[in-house]
Amino acid sequence: MEATYKSLPVLDSKGNPLVEALHFLCTPEFQENVLSGNLLWCPPDYWQLSVIFRTAALGALDRVHVPAAQLEILYEKLVGHLLNSYRLRNPFNVDSNRLKYSLAVALKDKKQTAPIVMTTAPTMLVHGASGVGKTSGIRMVLGGIPQVIYHKEYAGNPYKQSQLLWISIDLPATPSIKALALNFFHAVDKALGTEYHLNWSKRNRDSVDQHILGMQLAAQTHDLGLVHIDEMQFMLNYARSKDTPSMTVLEAIFNKLGIPMLLSTTTAGLKLFRADFTENGGADITIARRMLNDREIQFKPVAKNSPQFANFFKALFPPESLLNCSELSSDFINQFHLLSCGLPAIMLRLAKQYHEIFMQLAGKKGATSASTDDVKLLMSVYKNQFGLIDYALGCFRRGMLDEYEKNLSKRPSILPDKPKATPKKAAKSDLTTVPNPMFSHSAIINDEVNSTTEFKVGMA
Repeated sequence: MEATYKSLPVLDSKGNPLVEALHFLCTPEFQENVLSGNLLWCPPDYWQLSVIFRTAALGALDRVHVPAAQLEILYEKLVGHLLNSYRLRNPFNVDSNRLKYSLAVALKDKKQTAPIVMTTAPTMLVHGASGVGKTSGIRMVLGGIPQVIYHKEYAGNPYKQSQLLWISIDLPATPSIKALALNFFHAVDKALGTEYHLNWSKRNRDSVDQHILGMQLAAQTHDLGLVHIDEMQFMLNYARSKDTPSMTVLEAIFNKLGIPMLLSTTTAGLKLFRADFTENGGADITIARRMLNDREIQFKPVAKNSPQFANFFKALFPPESLLNCSELSSDFINQFHLLSCGLPAIMLRLAKQYHEIFMQLAGKKGATSASTDDVKLLMSVYKNQFGLIDYALGCFRRGMLDEYEKNLSKRPSILPDKPKATPKKAAKSDLTTVPNPMFSHSAIINDEVNSTTEFKVGMA
Protein backbone atom coordinates (compact mmCIF):
# COMPACT_ATOMS: atom_id res chain seq x y z
CA MET A 1 0.00 0.00 0.00
CA GLU A 2 1.04 3.61 -0.43
CA ALA A 3 1.90 5.55 2.70
CA THR A 4 -0.38 8.08 4.34
CA TYR A 5 0.72 9.83 7.50
CA LYS A 6 -0.85 10.72 10.81
CA SER A 7 0.77 11.87 14.03
CA LEU A 8 0.53 9.25 16.79
CA PRO A 9 0.83 9.48 20.59
CA VAL A 10 4.06 7.46 20.54
CA LEU A 11 7.12 8.80 22.34
CA ASP A 12 9.73 10.44 20.06
CA SER A 13 7.77 9.54 16.90
CA LYS A 14 7.05 13.02 15.58
CA GLY A 15 8.69 13.56 12.20
CA ASN A 16 9.21 9.81 11.69
CA PRO A 17 7.45 8.58 8.52
CA LEU A 18 8.01 4.91 9.45
CA VAL A 19 5.89 5.33 12.57
CA GLU A 20 3.31 7.79 11.24
CA ALA A 21 2.57 5.49 8.28
CA LEU A 22 1.29 2.81 10.70
CA HIS A 23 -1.65 4.83 12.02
CA PHE A 24 -4.22 2.54 10.38
CA LEU A 25 -2.96 -0.48 12.35
CA CYS A 26 -4.02 1.23 15.58
CA THR A 27 -7.71 1.58 14.73
CA PRO A 28 -10.28 -0.83 16.21
CA GLU A 29 -11.88 -1.24 12.78
CA PHE A 30 -8.68 -2.51 11.17
CA GLN A 31 -7.93 -4.84 14.08
CA GLU A 32 -11.45 -6.28 13.95
CA ASN A 33 -11.11 -6.90 10.21
CA VAL A 34 -7.78 -8.73 10.68
CA LEU A 35 -9.22 -10.95 13.41
CA SER A 36 -12.56 -11.66 11.73
CA GLY A 37 -11.44 -15.09 10.53
CA ASN A 38 -12.64 -17.05 7.53
CA LEU A 39 -15.80 -19.07 8.07
CA LEU A 40 -17.31 -19.55 4.61
CA TRP A 41 -16.62 -22.35 2.17
CA CYS A 42 -19.98 -23.90 1.28
CA PRO A 43 -22.19 -22.31 -1.42
CA PRO A 44 -25.95 -22.11 -0.69
CA ASP A 45 -26.78 -24.52 -3.52
CA TYR A 46 -24.09 -27.05 -2.55
CA TRP A 47 -26.21 -30.18 -3.11
CA GLN A 48 -27.60 -28.86 -6.39
CA LEU A 49 -24.10 -28.59 -7.87
CA SER A 50 -22.43 -31.34 -9.86
CA VAL A 51 -19.84 -33.52 -8.11
CA ILE A 52 -17.01 -31.61 -9.78
CA PHE A 53 -18.19 -28.25 -8.46
CA ARG A 54 -18.90 -29.68 -5.00
CA THR A 55 -15.38 -31.07 -4.91
CA ALA A 56 -14.03 -27.68 -5.96
CA ALA A 57 -16.05 -26.01 -3.20
CA LEU A 58 -14.50 -28.37 -0.66
CA GLY A 59 -11.10 -26.99 -1.61
CA ALA A 60 -12.02 -23.76 0.20
CA LEU A 61 -12.62 -25.67 3.44
CA ASP A 62 -8.85 -25.77 4.02
CA ARG A 63 -8.94 -22.00 4.55
CA VAL A 64 -11.58 -22.04 7.27
CA HIS A 65 -10.17 -20.35 10.35
CA VAL A 66 -11.84 -19.43 13.62
CA PRO A 67 -9.57 -17.05 15.52
CA ALA A 68 -8.33 -18.19 18.92
CA ALA A 69 -8.62 -15.78 21.84
CA GLN A 70 -4.81 -15.45 21.91
CA LEU A 71 -4.78 -13.72 18.52
CA GLU A 72 -6.14 -10.47 19.91
CA ILE A 73 -3.22 -10.28 22.33
CA LEU A 74 -0.82 -11.28 19.57
CA TYR A 75 -2.05 -8.54 17.24
CA GLU A 76 -1.79 -5.84 19.89
CA LYS A 77 1.71 -6.93 20.88
CA LEU A 78 2.98 -7.08 17.30
CA VAL A 79 1.65 -3.62 16.43
CA GLY A 80 3.15 -2.26 19.63
CA HIS A 81 6.52 -3.78 18.77
CA LEU A 82 6.39 -2.32 15.25
CA LEU A 83 5.70 1.16 16.61
CA ASN A 84 8.54 0.97 19.13
CA SER A 85 10.93 -0.62 16.65
CA TYR A 86 10.47 2.17 14.12
CA ARG A 87 10.45 4.84 16.83
CA LEU A 88 14.12 4.06 17.43
CA ARG A 89 14.96 3.88 13.72
CA ASN A 90 13.99 7.24 12.27
CA PRO A 91 15.28 7.29 8.67
CA PHE A 92 16.24 10.95 9.06
CA ASN A 93 18.32 10.18 12.12
CA VAL A 94 22.11 10.28 11.67
CA ASP A 95 22.64 7.03 13.61
CA SER A 96 20.25 5.08 11.36
CA ASN A 97 22.02 6.17 8.20
CA ARG A 98 25.43 5.60 9.75
CA LEU A 99 24.47 2.01 10.60
CA LYS A 100 23.36 1.28 7.02
CA TYR A 101 26.60 2.74 5.69
CA SER A 102 28.79 0.75 8.10
CA LEU A 103 27.03 -2.50 7.17
CA ALA A 104 27.52 -1.79 3.46
CA VAL A 105 31.23 -1.03 3.96
CA ALA A 106 31.76 -4.14 6.10
CA LEU A 107 30.10 -6.33 3.46
CA LYS A 108 32.11 -4.77 0.64
CA ASP A 109 35.42 -5.07 2.52
CA LYS A 110 34.55 -8.61 3.67
CA LYS A 111 34.84 -7.80 7.32
CA GLN A 112 33.46 -10.16 9.93
CA THR A 113 31.18 -7.69 11.65
CA ALA A 114 29.99 -4.11 11.57
CA PRO A 115 29.54 -1.80 14.57
CA ILE A 116 26.05 -2.18 16.02
CA VAL A 117 24.68 0.61 18.17
CA MET A 118 20.99 -0.34 18.39
CA THR A 119 19.28 -1.43 21.60
CA THR A 120 18.26 -5.09 21.94
CA ALA A 121 14.67 -5.54 20.75
CA PRO A 122 11.96 -7.67 22.41
CA THR A 123 11.35 -11.30 21.52
CA MET A 124 7.99 -13.07 21.81
CA LEU A 125 7.47 -16.82 21.98
CA VAL A 126 4.42 -18.70 20.70
CA HIS A 127 4.28 -22.42 21.39
CA GLY A 128 1.89 -25.34 21.33
CA ALA A 129 1.55 -28.89 20.10
CA SER A 130 1.76 -29.67 16.39
CA GLY A 131 -1.60 -29.01 14.74
CA VAL A 132 -2.91 -26.72 17.47
CA GLY A 133 -3.14 -23.76 15.09
CA LYS A 134 -0.27 -21.54 16.20
CA THR A 135 1.33 -21.16 12.76
CA SER A 136 -1.98 -20.59 10.96
CA GLY A 137 -2.95 -18.08 13.64
CA ILE A 138 0.31 -16.17 13.30
CA ARG A 139 0.00 -16.17 9.52
CA MET A 140 -3.56 -14.91 9.79
CA VAL A 141 -2.47 -11.95 11.93
CA LEU A 142 0.60 -11.15 9.85
CA GLY A 143 -1.30 -11.69 6.62
CA GLY A 144 -3.82 -9.06 7.70
CA ILE A 145 -1.06 -6.49 8.11
CA PRO A 146 0.21 -5.00 4.82
CA GLN A 147 3.71 -6.33 4.31
CA VAL A 148 5.10 -3.36 2.37
CA ILE A 149 4.37 0.36 2.57
CA TYR A 150 5.65 2.50 -0.30
CA HIS A 151 6.80 6.01 0.58
CA LYS A 152 7.14 8.71 -2.08
CA GLU A 153 7.03 12.03 -0.29
CA TYR A 154 7.05 13.14 3.34
CA ALA A 155 6.44 16.63 4.71
CA GLY A 156 6.70 18.08 1.21
CA ASN A 157 10.09 16.51 0.52
CA PRO A 158 10.92 13.50 -1.70
CA TYR A 159 11.26 10.31 0.33
CA LYS A 160 11.30 7.14 -1.73
CA GLN A 161 11.44 4.00 0.36
CA SER A 162 9.88 0.53 0.52
CA GLN A 163 9.14 -0.12 4.19
CA LEU A 164 9.09 -3.89 4.84
CA LEU A 165 6.91 -4.32 7.91
CA TRP A 166 7.43 -8.05 8.46
CA ILE A 167 8.70 -11.31 7.05
CA SER A 168 8.06 -14.90 8.10
CA ILE A 169 10.69 -17.60 7.65
CA ASP A 170 11.19 -21.19 8.77
CA LEU A 171 14.27 -22.25 10.63
CA PRO A 172 15.93 -24.54 8.06
CA ALA A 173 15.88 -28.29 8.59
CA THR A 174 19.52 -28.21 7.43
CA PRO A 175 21.82 -27.03 10.26
CA SER A 176 23.33 -24.19 8.26
CA ILE A 177 23.40 -20.43 8.77
CA LYS A 178 23.72 -20.04 4.99
CA ALA A 179 20.47 -22.00 4.57
CA LEU A 180 18.84 -19.66 7.07
CA ALA A 181 20.15 -16.70 5.08
CA LEU A 182 18.69 -18.06 1.83
CA ASN A 183 15.32 -18.55 3.55
CA PHE A 184 15.52 -14.93 4.68
CA PHE A 185 16.46 -13.61 1.23
CA HIS A 186 13.67 -15.61 -0.39
CA ALA A 187 11.12 -14.05 2.00
CA VAL A 188 12.42 -10.54 1.25
CA ASP A 189 12.28 -11.19 -2.52
CA LYS A 190 8.73 -12.51 -2.26
CA ALA A 191 7.63 -9.30 -0.57
CA LEU A 192 9.61 -6.76 -2.57
CA GLY A 193 10.36 -8.38 -5.92
CA THR A 194 14.11 -8.11 -5.32
CA GLU A 195 16.73 -10.69 -6.30
CA TYR A 196 18.66 -11.27 -3.09
CA HIS A 197 18.13 -15.03 -3.18
CA LEU A 198 19.37 -15.31 -6.76
CA ASN A 199 22.49 -13.29 -5.99
CA TRP A 200 23.36 -14.96 -2.70
CA SER A 201 22.73 -18.50 -3.97
CA LYS A 202 25.69 -17.85 -6.30
CA ARG A 203 27.88 -16.75 -3.39
CA ASN A 204 28.07 -20.06 -1.56
CA ARG A 205 31.83 -19.63 -1.17
CA ASP A 206 31.33 -16.45 0.84
CA SER A 207 31.77 -16.87 4.58
CA VAL A 208 28.99 -17.25 7.10
CA ASP A 209 29.85 -13.80 8.43
CA GLN A 210 29.30 -12.33 4.97
CA HIS A 211 25.87 -13.95 4.76
CA ILE A 212 24.96 -12.50 8.16
CA LEU A 213 26.10 -9.05 7.07
CA GLY A 214 24.05 -9.43 3.89
CA MET A 215 20.94 -10.21 5.92
CA GLN A 216 21.54 -7.26 8.22
CA LEU A 217 22.12 -4.87 5.35
CA ALA A 218 18.94 -6.01 3.56
CA ALA A 219 16.97 -5.64 6.80
CA GLN A 220 18.25 -2.11 7.36
CA THR A 221 17.99 -1.07 3.72
CA HIS A 222 14.29 -1.94 3.59
CA ASP A 223 13.50 -0.94 7.19
CA LEU A 224 12.37 -4.40 8.26
CA GLY A 225 10.03 -3.99 11.21
CA LEU A 226 9.61 -7.51 12.57
CA VAL A 227 10.69 -11.06 11.78
CA HIS A 228 8.77 -14.25 12.53
CA ILE A 229 10.86 -17.41 12.78
CA ASP A 230 8.93 -20.69 12.75
CA GLU A 231 9.98 -24.29 13.44
CA MET A 232 12.35 -23.37 16.28
CA GLN A 233 12.30 -27.01 17.40
CA PHE A 234 14.60 -27.83 14.46
CA MET A 235 17.40 -26.28 16.51
CA LEU A 236 17.24 -29.25 18.90
CA ASN A 237 18.60 -31.53 16.17
CA TYR A 238 21.41 -29.27 15.03
CA ALA A 239 24.98 -30.34 15.61
CA ARG A 240 26.86 -27.94 17.86
CA SER A 241 29.13 -25.88 15.66
CA LYS A 242 29.87 -22.24 14.99
CA ASP A 243 28.18 -22.42 11.59
CA THR A 244 24.87 -23.70 12.99
CA PRO A 245 21.87 -21.41 13.59
CA SER A 246 21.59 -20.79 17.33
CA MET A 247 20.04 -18.37 19.78
CA THR A 248 23.24 -16.37 19.72
CA VAL A 249 23.18 -16.13 15.92
CA LEU A 250 19.53 -15.04 15.81
CA GLU A 251 20.17 -12.38 18.40
CA ALA A 252 23.19 -11.10 16.47
CA ILE A 253 21.32 -10.94 13.16
CA PHE A 254 18.09 -9.27 14.20
CA ASN A 255 17.77 -8.46 17.86
CA LYS A 256 20.84 -6.23 18.10
CA LEU A 257 19.59 -4.26 15.09
CA GLY A 258 16.50 -3.31 17.07
CA ILE A 259 14.26 -5.66 15.05
CA PRO A 260 11.73 -7.51 17.26
CA MET A 261 11.40 -11.26 16.78
CA LEU A 262 8.44 -13.58 17.06
CA LEU A 263 9.57 -17.17 17.63
CA SER A 264 7.19 -20.11 17.29
CA THR A 265 7.78 -23.74 18.14
CA THR A 266 6.12 -27.00 19.01
CA THR A 267 6.04 -28.04 22.66
CA ALA A 268 9.29 -29.94 22.13
CA GLY A 269 11.10 -26.71 21.26
CA LEU A 270 10.51 -25.26 24.73
CA LYS A 271 13.55 -27.23 25.80
CA LEU A 272 15.66 -24.59 24.05
CA PHE A 273 14.77 -22.09 26.76
CA ARG A 274 15.27 -24.34 29.77
CA ALA A 275 18.29 -24.04 32.02
CA ASP A 276 18.95 -27.80 32.03
CA PHE A 277 19.26 -27.74 28.22
CA THR A 278 21.34 -24.57 27.94
CA GLU A 279 23.76 -25.72 30.59
CA ASN A 280 24.52 -28.93 28.71
CA GLY A 281 25.73 -27.79 25.34
CA GLY A 282 22.88 -25.56 24.21
CA ALA A 283 22.75 -21.80 23.97
CA ASP A 284 24.13 -19.73 26.81
CA ILE A 285 21.42 -19.39 29.47
CA THR A 286 21.88 -15.61 29.47
CA ILE A 287 21.18 -15.49 25.74
CA ALA A 288 18.16 -17.78 26.10
CA ARG A 289 16.65 -15.61 28.83
CA ARG A 290 17.35 -12.45 26.89
CA MET A 291 15.71 -13.98 23.82
CA LEU A 292 12.59 -14.67 25.89
CA ASN A 293 12.20 -11.17 27.26
CA ASP A 294 8.62 -10.53 26.21
CA ARG A 295 5.21 -12.20 26.12
CA GLU A 296 4.91 -15.98 25.99
CA ILE A 297 1.71 -17.19 24.35
CA GLN A 298 0.56 -20.80 24.46
CA PHE A 299 -1.92 -22.28 22.00
CA LYS A 300 -4.03 -25.12 23.36
CA PRO A 301 -6.47 -27.60 21.78
CA VAL A 302 -10.00 -26.32 21.31
CA ALA A 303 -12.14 -27.40 24.26
CA LYS A 304 -15.32 -29.25 23.35
CA ASN A 305 -17.64 -26.95 25.31
CA SER A 306 -15.94 -23.73 24.23
CA PRO A 307 -17.48 -21.09 21.93
CA GLN A 308 -14.49 -21.51 19.63
CA PHE A 309 -15.27 -25.19 19.04
CA ALA A 310 -18.97 -24.44 18.48
CA ASN A 311 -18.07 -21.79 15.90
CA PHE A 312 -15.41 -24.00 14.31
CA PHE A 313 -17.76 -26.99 14.01
CA LYS A 314 -20.54 -24.83 12.57
CA ALA A 315 -18.11 -23.45 10.00
CA LEU A 316 -16.96 -26.96 9.02
CA PHE A 317 -20.51 -28.33 8.82
CA PRO A 318 -22.75 -25.39 7.82
CA PRO A 319 -26.47 -26.10 7.24
CA GLU A 320 -25.96 -25.91 3.45
CA SER A 321 -23.60 -28.89 3.59
CA LEU A 322 -26.02 -31.19 5.44
CA LEU A 323 -28.11 -33.80 3.63
CA ASN A 324 -31.30 -35.34 5.03
CA CYS A 325 -30.79 -33.77 8.45
CA SER A 326 -31.27 -30.27 9.81
CA GLU A 327 -28.40 -30.56 12.30
CA LEU A 328 -25.80 -33.04 13.49
CA SER A 329 -26.42 -35.08 16.62
CA SER A 330 -24.51 -34.68 19.87
CA ASP A 331 -23.03 -38.15 19.27
CA PHE A 332 -21.55 -36.99 15.97
CA ILE A 333 -20.21 -33.80 17.53
CA ASN A 334 -18.70 -35.61 20.50
CA GLN A 335 -17.04 -38.23 18.32
CA PHE A 336 -15.70 -35.57 15.98
CA HIS A 337 -14.06 -33.74 18.88
CA LEU A 338 -12.68 -36.96 20.34
CA LEU A 339 -11.23 -38.15 17.03
CA SER A 340 -9.72 -34.76 16.19
CA CYS A 341 -8.42 -34.14 19.74
CA GLY A 342 -9.59 -30.54 19.38
CA LEU A 343 -6.62 -29.83 17.11
CA PRO A 344 -7.66 -27.40 14.35
CA ALA A 345 -5.40 -29.01 11.75
CA ILE A 346 -6.96 -32.42 12.41
CA MET A 347 -10.46 -30.94 12.54
CA LEU A 348 -10.00 -29.36 9.12
CA ARG A 349 -8.71 -32.53 7.49
CA LEU A 350 -11.23 -34.84 9.15
CA ALA A 351 -14.15 -32.60 8.11
CA LYS A 352 -12.89 -32.33 4.54
CA GLN A 353 -12.30 -36.07 4.19
CA TYR A 354 -15.71 -36.79 5.68
CA HIS A 355 -17.49 -34.45 3.26
CA GLU A 356 -15.64 -35.97 0.28
CA ILE A 357 -16.35 -39.59 1.20
CA PHE A 358 -19.94 -38.86 2.21
CA MET A 359 -20.48 -37.14 -1.13
CA GLN A 360 -19.22 -40.24 -2.96
CA LEU A 361 -21.32 -42.50 -0.78
CA ALA A 362 -24.46 -40.40 -1.30
CA GLY A 363 -23.94 -40.70 -5.05
CA LYS A 364 -23.88 -44.49 -4.82
CA LYS A 365 -26.66 -44.99 -2.30
CA GLY A 366 -28.86 -42.23 -3.60
CA ALA A 367 -29.39 -38.80 -2.12
CA THR A 368 -32.66 -39.83 -0.46
CA SER A 369 -31.18 -42.55 1.79
CA ALA A 370 -27.85 -41.06 2.89
CA SER A 371 -27.63 -38.71 5.87
CA THR A 372 -24.72 -36.49 6.85
CA ASP A 373 -25.37 -37.41 10.48
CA ASP A 374 -23.58 -40.77 10.25
CA VAL A 375 -21.32 -41.50 13.23
CA LYS A 376 -20.22 -44.88 11.89
CA LEU A 377 -19.12 -43.31 8.64
CA LEU A 378 -17.21 -40.61 10.54
CA MET A 379 -15.29 -43.28 12.45
CA SER A 380 -14.64 -45.22 9.26
CA VAL A 381 -13.23 -42.10 7.58
CA TYR A 382 -10.93 -41.57 10.54
CA LYS A 383 -9.72 -45.18 10.40
CA ASN A 384 -9.00 -45.01 6.68
CA GLN A 385 -7.44 -41.56 6.53
CA PHE A 386 -5.67 -41.19 9.90
CA GLY A 387 -4.32 -44.68 10.54
CA LEU A 388 -0.70 -43.60 10.14
CA ILE A 389 -0.96 -41.03 12.93
CA ASP A 390 -3.62 -42.70 15.09
CA TYR A 391 -1.01 -43.89 17.57
CA ALA A 392 0.41 -40.36 17.90
CA LEU A 393 -3.08 -38.93 18.42
CA GLY A 394 -3.70 -41.62 21.03
CA CYS A 395 -0.65 -40.32 22.89
CA PHE A 396 -2.03 -36.80 22.66
CA ARG A 397 -5.37 -37.88 24.15
CA ARG A 398 -3.49 -39.19 27.18
CA GLY A 399 -1.50 -36.00 27.63
CA MET A 400 1.75 -37.64 26.48
CA LEU A 401 2.93 -34.66 24.44
CA ASP A 402 6.53 -35.77 24.02
CA GLU A 403 5.39 -39.15 22.70
CA TYR A 404 2.87 -37.41 20.46
CA GLU A 405 5.49 -35.18 18.84
CA LYS A 406 8.02 -38.01 18.55
CA ASN A 407 5.60 -40.45 16.94
CA LEU A 408 4.00 -37.84 14.74
CA SER A 409 7.39 -37.16 13.17
CA LYS A 410 7.64 -40.86 12.25
CA ARG A 411 4.56 -40.68 10.04
CA PRO A 412 3.85 -38.81 6.79
CA SER A 413 2.63 -35.44 7.99
CA ILE A 414 -0.88 -34.19 7.36
CA LEU A 415 -0.41 -31.03 9.38
CA PRO A 416 0.12 -27.69 7.58
CA ASP A 417 2.94 -26.58 9.88
CA LYS A 418 5.02 -29.78 9.85
CA PRO A 419 7.69 -30.90 7.36
CA LYS A 420 7.27 -34.08 5.39
CA ALA A 421 8.64 -37.19 7.03
CA THR A 422 9.40 -40.69 5.81
CA PRO A 423 6.88 -43.35 6.90
CA LYS A 424 8.22 -45.52 9.69
CA LYS A 425 6.53 -48.26 11.64
CA ALA A 426 6.36 -47.87 15.40
CA ALA A 427 8.54 -50.25 17.35
CA LYS A 428 6.80 -52.77 19.58
CA SER A 429 8.33 -51.08 22.60
CA ASP A 430 6.62 -47.86 21.55
CA LEU A 431 3.21 -49.51 21.35
CA THR A 432 3.37 -50.58 24.98
CA THR A 433 3.80 -47.04 26.31
CA VAL A 434 0.14 -46.12 25.76
CA PRO A 435 -2.70 -47.55 27.87
CA ASN A 436 -5.60 -49.39 26.31
CA PRO A 437 -7.66 -47.42 23.77
CA MET A 438 -10.06 -44.79 25.03
CA PHE A 439 -12.91 -46.71 23.51
CA SER A 440 -13.56 -49.20 20.76
CA HIS A 441 -16.48 -49.79 18.49
CA SER A 442 -17.58 -52.61 16.24
CA ALA A 443 -18.92 -50.71 13.29
CA ILE A 444 -20.78 -51.85 10.22
CA ILE A 445 -18.78 -50.23 7.45
CA ASN A 446 -20.37 -49.86 4.06
CA ASP A 447 -18.70 -51.79 1.26
CA GLU A 448 -18.30 -48.55 -0.68
CA VAL A 449 -16.10 -47.20 2.09
CA ASN A 450 -14.27 -50.02 3.85
CA SER A 451 -14.58 -53.75 4.38
CA THR A 452 -12.99 -53.80 7.86
CA THR A 453 -15.49 -53.97 10.74
CA GLU A 454 -13.32 -53.57 13.85
CA PHE A 455 -12.33 -50.00 14.68
CA LYS A 456 -10.23 -48.79 17.58
CA VAL A 457 -9.08 -45.33 18.43
CA GLY A 458 -5.73 -44.65 20.06
CA MET A 459 -3.70 -47.58 18.74
CA ALA A 460 -1.32 -47.73 15.79
